[in-house]
Amino acid sequence: MNDEPNHLEYVGIITSNWSRLELVINSTIHILADVTHEVGSCLTANLGSIHLKLRSLQGLVELRGGSPKLIKDIRSFQDSISATSEKRNRITHDPLMPVIGGPESKFGQLVSKADKKGREFGIKIVSIADLVEINREIMRRHDEFFKLREKIKAELSVYATKLS
Repeated sequence: MNDEPNHLEYVGIITSNWSRLELVINSTIHILADVTHEVGSCLTANLGSIHLKLRSLQGLVELRGGSPKLIKDIRSFQDSISATSEKRNRITHDPLMPVIGGPESKFGQLVSKADKKGREFGIKIVSIADLVEINREIMRRHDEFFKLREKIKAELSVYATKLS
């Protein structure tokens, strides 16, 4: 029996790890907004993308007196997470299905999108290695955000105990 996660299990791992990243961002927003997590969840639950959450975080850091350097660091994180967010969206929202034919078992993703970058439609083969790399990238974003949160905590010391 193989102990390695399969394609569908990796989709679940990726989705769960992304959700944990959003949870930490949401929690940071709640603390800087000076509301309970229950109240804050009423707000952040309706911010549908990580980009909107990070814009809200940036606004709160500005409001609370964050330095231009800290604001720049938040913007830099926003820029770096865009590509990761797109990969996660494709894995989470595009159906994954077995591709029949050939000597080896493959999974394909039915990609159907049209956005400012262009239009794409068709089956794209997705390997376990692809999924592992996307998950690693998400975990790197976790690490980057925790470092950013530490900078926020250091600069906005009045919130330091709440951000621990």
